[in-house]
Amino acid sequence: PLSLLKLATGFLWSQIRLAFKFLRLPKADFMLVGYPGQMDMPLAWLLSRIRKMPLVFYAFLSYYDTFIIDRKVASKNSLFAKTMKFLDTFSCNLADIVIFDTQAHIDYFHETFGIPEEKMFRLFSGTDDDVFKPREVEKTTDKFVVIYFGYFIPLHGLEYIIEAAARLKDHEDIEFWMIGDGQEMPRIKALIDKHNLKNVILFGKKPLEELPEYIAQADVCLGVFGDTPKARRVIPYKFYESAAMKKVVITGESEAIKEALESGVHLVTVPMADPEAIASAIMELKQNPDMRYQIAENAHKIFKNQFAPEKTAEELLKRVKSLLETRK
Repeated sequence: PLSLLKLATGFLWSQIRLAFKFLRLPKADFMLVGYPGQMDMPLAWLLSRIRKMPLVFYAFLSYYDTFIIDRKVASKNSLFAKTMKFLDTFSCNLADIVIFDTQAHIDYFHETFGIPEEKMFRLFSGTDDDVFKPREVEKTTDKFVVIYFGYFIPLHGLEYIIEAAARLKDHEDIEFWMIGDGQEMPRIKALIDKHNLKNVILFGKKPLEELPEYIAQADVCLGVFGDTPKARRVIPYKFYESAAMKKVVITGESEAIKEALESGVHLVTVPMADPEAIASAIMELKQNPDMRYQIAENAHKIFKNQFAPEKTAEELLKRVKSLLETRK
């Protein structure tokens, strides 16, 4: 109880400080609340109404889907699950416009939480190309490096990466680098021990500014492979970061991927939860450096043309302006 009180008090004070900071700012054309902003939306709604400005919410992902369906933090019938579902629904209904990264997520929020389709639109995520950009580095190994970076959570299907590594463990010139941490780490370590894998290196979590140095060493980057509904609704953020650095990506195939990307052209997709397919794709790219180079080039080109920050900012302003004009 004391911890909850302390947490609630801290949140309240942070909201009060945020409100005072906002009210000292000059009036803008609209207010944008970024992810994860479900908890901030009630205050944002109040402040936007005081200033008489439209409220735009980049919801990106669902709390309910993330914590209950994907990570299974609590059961679907628990109070926590009902609270997460309420926050998703309430926060989106407060907004004038809600943004998601894929049409698949728009469909999910409409079907699950009843959010009107006409108030939502898609904006691909992209990434910061001042941080993630092509760079030449001196390789620290002569191995063919396959890298995974990100959270160790069920969505990403890391067990299938380890099973793929087990299938390739006799190829001594292939090495798997895994960067990150999370709830799946104990299970991943157990799988590595079970298969006695010497070709998998766990680096732990690394600061954002150091991550590109590791990616630059890689020959292939891995996306998500979890056999979950959420995994099929996302374009992995890892794709944008890897493409920005002109690296080839292997990830699980999904309708969300097909919204913007073509397998064999911008990336390589394989069936979800299929370690044999992951291993085969790695070997194909290893044996075909021209293919690897061309897909990486195509990925970088589409990133610059569609997903770079200036492109997503232009799209955001255009779409918000258009939607707001229709509501006058």
